[in-house]
Amino acid sequence: MKALHKNILERLDQIINNTGDHIYYFINNPHVFTRKRTLDAATVLKTTINMQGQNLNSELFRAFGKDATKKNDKVVSTSAYVQRKSQLSPACFKHILTVFNRPIVKLS
Repeated sequence: MKALHKNILERLDQIINNTGDHIYYFINNPHVFTRKRTLDAATVLKTTINMQGQNLNSELFRAFGKDATKKNDKVVSTSAYVQRKSQLSPACFKHILTVFNRPIVKLS
């Protein structure tokens, strides 16, 4: 059973990474998400999908706090996350969930 859950999570991760690699299909401004940043498209998508209903500061600390603490770096600010998320189109989330919910021929 754990193998099935792992395969499902790996599939979702692949879909998100693929969407992040082709983010230009889902954005209006061709200049966003072009430079290497902490909050690249795939990271913003994964962070948004993994949120569990806590306040935004708690969610961002849960997502980035451990790594930032290890590297003695700053945690991603709420403002930076909100600005990056606003550059995404709702169509990218629709695409991820549509692809994820397609019938799977062989998962395990």
